[in-house]
Amino acid sequence: MDKLLFRLTPILLLGYLSACTYHNEEQLWGIPPPDCETLNLSYSVDIAPIFERHCNDVVCHGNAFSQGRIWLNSHQGVVRTINDGRLLGAIRQENGFNPMPLYSDKLEECSIQKIEAWIAEGMQNN
Repeated sequence: MDKLLFRLTPILLLGYLSACTYHNEEQLWGIPPPDCETLNLSYSVDIAPIFERHCNDVVCHGNAFSQGRIWLNSHQGVVRTINDGRLLGAIRQENGFNPMPLYSDKLEECSIQKIEAWIAEGMQNN
C-alpha cells in the first residue's frame, strides 16, 4: 500500500496543481476596474489611444493596405466602422464576428466600456 501511495502522490499532486489557474475579476465576470471613467470622454484623449495601442500597427488597421478595409487610425475611419456595424461585435468578440484584436487577448473591459460610452455620447471628434 505504501508503494502505491508513493507512486500515486506525484500524479495526484500534478492533477491538483494543474487545476489551479489565475484569473482576475475583470476576465471572469466582465467587471470593470473601479477607476474606469466613462463620462465626458474625448476621442483624442480616451478613444484614439485604445485603437492606437491595439489596432493600428502596420499589418492591421492603421496603414494604406488596412485589413478588411477598416481604418481605425482616424476619427472618420472609426465612425465609419461603427456605423457599418463591424466594430462593437468584433471587440466584444461576439459570435458571427471576427474576434479583435486578432491573435491577441480581448480588449480590457474598461476599454470596451469607454468605446461604448463614447458611441452613446455621439462619437464626438474632440
